[in-house]
Amino acid sequence: MTFSFIGVLLLVLSVPLWTCRLVLFLGLNPRSRGILKRVRRHGGSAIRFAVRTFGVTLAAFGVVFSLLIVFRFLKYGDTHVRSLSEIFRNRLYLGHGGIDSQVDTLVYDQALPVGLILFCVIFSFGLALVVSALRDIFLIRKLKRRITRLERAQKRQDVRTTS
Repeated sequence: MTFSFIGVLLLVLSVPLWTCRLVLFLGLNPRSRGILKRVRRHGGSAIRFAVRTFGVTLAAFGVVFSLLIVFRFLKYGDTHVRSLSEIFRNRLYLGHGGIDSQVDTLVYDQALPVGLILFCVIFSFGLALVVSALRDIFLIRKLKRRITRLERAQKRQDVRTTS
C-alpha cells in the first residue's frame, strides 16, 4: 500500500519537476544548451537507471513476498495466495466509485506476480523521472552560475585591456 502510494506520488511529482526543467532549459542560450546536452551524455541514462531500479525493487519484493509465503506455510500449512487483495487490506482509493473499481481491477485483483511487477514498474519509473528531472535542474543552475562567473571575468579582463 505505502509502496504503491510512493510510486504514484513520484509520478505526480515528476510533472511539475519536468515543467520546471523545461522552463529553465528554454531560458538557456543555444551555446549553453549544447554544453548541457554534452554534459548529460556523460551521465547515466534515465532509462538505464529505471531498469536497474526496477530490477532491485523486483528482487526486494520477491524476497519479501517469498518470506511471507514461507511464514504463511509455517502458520497455516498452505501457500495459497491468489491476488494482491489478499495481502493488502488497506488500499489506495480516491473516493470515486468508477475510478476505485478500475484501480481494483487493474492492480489489486491481479495475480500476485503481475501485481508485484506493476508496483515495481510504477515505483521505478516514477523515481527515474523525478531523479533525472532534479539532476537536469541542478545541472542547469550550476551551468548558469558558471557562465555568469565567466562573463563577469571576461568583462573585467576587457576593462583592463582597454585601460
